[in-house]
Amino acid sequence: MASRVSFARSFSAHRSALLMRLLRASLAAGLLLGGSHAAAAQDLGTTKVTSVTASIYARCDPASPARVVLERGADVTIQSVNEGWVQVRAAGGETGCMRRSDLQATPSMDRAAQARRTREVARARGGAAPRAAAATPAERVVVSINASYLTASQTFDDTRTFDLNAETASFTSDYAVEAAVGVDAGAFVRVWKGLAAGVAFTSYSDSRDIVIDGTLPHPIKFNSPRAISGTAAGDHEETAVHLQIAYIVPVGKKMSVVVFGGPSFFTVKQSVVTGIQFDDDYPYDEATFTGATVATEEESKTGFNVGADVAYYFTKNVGVGGIVRFSAAKTTFSLGDVDAGGALVGGGVRLRF
Repeated sequence: MASRVSFARSFSAHRSALLMRLLRASLAAGLLLGGSHAAAAQDLGTTKVTSVTASIYARCDPASPARVVLERGADVTIQSVNEGWVQVRAAGGETGCMRRSDLQATPSMDRAAQARRTREVARARGGAAPRAAAATPAERVVVSINASYLTASQTFDDTRTFDLNAETASFTSDYAVEAAVGVDAGAFVRVWKGLAAGVAFTSYSDSRDIVIDGTLPHPIKFNSPRAISGTAAGDHEETAVHLQIAYIVPVGKKMSVVVFGGPSFFTVKQSVVTGIQFDDDYPYDEATFTGATVATEEESKTGFNVGADVAYYFTKNVGVGGIVRFSAAKTTFSLGDVDAGGALVGGGVRLRF
């Protein structure tokens, strides 16, 4: 009885071991078969070598090592297609890259190449960097102090009459305002993103002689005018306060551009000849200019200004810059209308905080 039990146990153990070996073999065969089917499913068919000899390279690069050299007519399995290269597997199992020009073209190769190009285009479009948002300036306050040059010039004249010797005497004053050097200073405060509010102050003056020509009636002879001429010192002064809405555009870390515009409040002082003095002696055929009465008239007007400022900062807070501004207003004096403002260019120090 004991020998029978021992034999039964030995037979059962051998049977279990045999079953485990069979199960393992089946699993291994299944994995191999599945892997082979998966690999076959990913292949793109076969093609032939058309060159006399062609190499299979380790990478899709002619500088990489050649794993095997195939002769014309050899069959290879197509695994994938790159631009100009084909990933292949040779009959001997070697894998690598071959030049597409060394292989016979097949529809599957063409379709794979086209599909790859389509994917690359889609990836390029979808992966393009989004348009960068407009950079917000780092500075909160910008201060500018400039030496400037007002390029505007103008001429105007004024003729006045008065009674003399029972007739009418007259004189004409010719005025000229030329381009002048002045000062320009201002500041901007950024209120939201690149939007800023600012104020600027400008001041200019031009001094030059006023040319005066006149005619004086003869005290004895009727309708016999006498001519006189002379000059008088004159001044033209302009000051203006410019209120500005501006936009600050940073250009890298060291440069910025500010464009601006707004109303301007001008105060203009103008020398005006209101009378003349002269001497004449018997027989009064000639008269001599001896002087003029000059008054300073002042007018205030509202105009406008637009312009741009470019700055370069060589430290975090200090730099230099240039400005261009056009401003305009028309003032009215006893002699008539006189323009204020004009085109201004300047340059100087820039501070930012």
